[in-house]
Amino acid sequence: MNLSRKTKDMIGRAVLNGVITGAGSSMLFGETGTRRIFNMNVPSYVLIGKAGAVGSVAGDLAHDWVLPHIPQPEKLKRIEAMALDFGTSGLATCIALKATTGLPNQNLPKAIAFGGTSKLATNWAWSNIFDSSKMGFIF
Repeated sequence: MNLSRKTKDMIGRAVLNGVITGAGSSMLFGETGTRRIFNMNVPSYVLIGKAGAVGSVAGDLAHDWVLPHIPQPEKLKRIEAMALDFGTSGLATCIALKATTGLPNQNLPKAIAFGGTSKLATNWAWSNIFDSSKMGFIF
């Protein structure tokens, strides 16, 4: 199976973001119980991690589809890319959390901020630690 470099990076960032989001939620919020999905008890941090992975893919797709259509200088594009990643990843994470864990409405802004911050942490870690074009560490 031949995947393009861009697809491999998107999958790698999604996995990394899922791990960061799940581990971060476990550390910040503790064990918050389980949800019954497909007749299995699934810990909430696993669902939160999966929501983070979905948010990462949404952020990457928005980055690839929206950003090229914004005519701005390179410095502004980097700022817009961070804002777009934060917003789309945060919103997608929030939607996924609401759908899978029944997140209370008063926690929606926190979920958006948590998902967006996790994506920014993932982008930093990916570009500085895991990206093979720079270091050859993982992929």
